Amino acid sequence: MRAKIKGRLRKYDSTGSHSFEEQLENCYYEGTVNKSLTSFVAISTCNGLRGIINVGNGISYGIWPLEGGEQNRGRRPHLLYVTRWSREAVCGSNVPKSDHSLSKIQRKRDVTQQIKYFELAVIADHSYITDFNFSEKKAVDFLLEAINIADSVFFFNFNIRLSVVYSELWFDSQRVSADKDIERTLSEAVAYVTDPLYQIKKDVTVFLTRERFTNNETGSGTFGDACSSRATAIVTSFYVLTRFAFLIDVQQSFIKML
Repeated sequence: MRAKIKGRLRKYDSTGSHSFEEQLENCYYEGTVNKSLTSFVAISTCNGLRGIINVGNGISYGIWPLEGGEQNRGRRPHLLYVTRWSREAVCGSNVPKSDHSLSKIQRKRDVTQQIKYFELAVIADHSYITDFNFSEKKAVDFLLEAINIADSVFFFNFNIRLSVVYSELWFDSQRVSADKDIERTLSEAVAYVTDPLYQIKKDVTVFLTRERFTNNETGSGTFGDACSSRATAIVTSFYVLTRFAFLIDVQQSFIKML
């Protein structure tokens, strides 16, 4: 596994706030398809096979474990499907379309050879926990799977590695006000980042949420603020996390830092 939690994990539940350290299983892998440099794979084997396979030319597949089979012998059915970006899904950030095209970003891959490291604080909000009916372990596993996939995408496109320096799981309540307007929700998230989380050293804070926003907006962010104390992104699904680079202009922010 390359994308790691190397900092604190905090859980909020009915009994209060708790820091905890999980004995995390090293079951997250990254690689390529037949050693092709135009492909990448990010898979977890914690509970069956789950992840994404990009074979190049803009074609990606997801793999997801199903119930049944001889699970005690490591045999179970899996679903392999083509991943598609919903036609209805839109980005809430005021970013020109030309700035967040995946194919264009791939063609403009960072030409610098130096690997850069991006430190994340990740918040799994109350809607995210309840919508998936997560236990503590499943919430951490799912978070790491998402980061592992995002790490593959970031390294492939930007020569950037991701790590999680801080994480919160909101089992008790929604700790920021959610609005149907994603930009208002983003403002509330930024206020949380710049007050309770101000002392956490990080490059950006990512809110994983299952709140429903107007116009099917799937994400928004403080565009151009990566590596600042207020850098924040909101994403609403497992695979949207891989695209939050476009919300905060990660590549340009790192170029400015070099």
